[in-house]
Amino acid sequence: MIAALRDFIPFAGNTHDLQNRRSPTGEWFMHAVSQINPRVRDGVTSQGFYVIGPDGQAFGFNNNRNVDRVLDMLRKARSAFLAAPKRAGTRPELKDVSPAAPPGTIVLRMYSRISPVPKDSNPSNENLQRDHVWILSDEAAQLRSGSDVPPALAARLCRFAFVDAVRGEPDFWKTSEILERKFAIQTAPNGRRLLTGEFRMATADGRRGLNGRLEAVLTYAGATLSNFRGFASAVAWGASTYTPNPPPGQFPMKFAFVLAPNAIDTVAPQAAMYGAEYLRGE
Repeated sequence: MIAALRDFIPFAGNTHDLQNRRSPTGEWFMHAVSQINPRVRDGVTSQGFYVIGPDGQAFGFNNNRNVDRVLDMLRKARSAFLAAPKRAGTRPELKDVSPAAPPGTIVLRMYSRISPVPKDSNPSNENLQRDHVWILSDEAAQLRSGSDVPPALAARLCRFAFVDAVRGEPDFWKTSEILERKFAIQTAPNGRRLLTGEFRMATADGRRGLNGRLEAVLTYAGATLSNFRGFASAVAWGASTYTPNPPPGQFPMKFAFVLAPNAIDTVAPQAAMYGAEYLRGE
């Protein structure tokens, strides 16, 4: 694979940002990929591998990670590029257009999985999902005070964290689909804070839902949140648009949260593509 890439200039981008956020980079990308993946014109995800010339012509597309299929696509795209007439065109400077965390944001690493996986389930249910969660600086300060859980943080967790993303990209919950949201913060031994929460979400037709309970211990060094250990046990059911083949009926889900050691190096949460809505939680 590395040898096959010697004739290409690799570029990796977040399709959520390129497809949904207005930017010269995103507009150039979407114009190019729509030539060879017409589904994106209907709002389908632009996820995949592409070969695009410097003038914006698209020569190859594949949304499969099978090595042989990717190599075959690269070979065919290279041949098509060499045979095509070259056109004048401009390409904008490729910039990272992913949303940036507000100053002072605390970044949590989140892990979720179905455990135990019900017998005879589709193998995709054995996946481990990774994502991030943002706690804004004023929210961390409010948690430290032990007075109340910021409503925006509670809503952010319910809508964008507690989702079944094990088999693919989830449909995040709408505000109207949050049926219960009870969070509390209290002082624990050694000056720690105990964050608890009960949550229940479901679609209007009841075909997809998730409910559970969170417990997290927060440790502060002065005014700084120095440690976060959280665990949520939940029950889920149903499938999102891009998460087919769930276990039948209700199935157990687990969520774990830890403080990211190098927050500056982490990617934005998947739901951060919602911009200010992600920060507000609603």
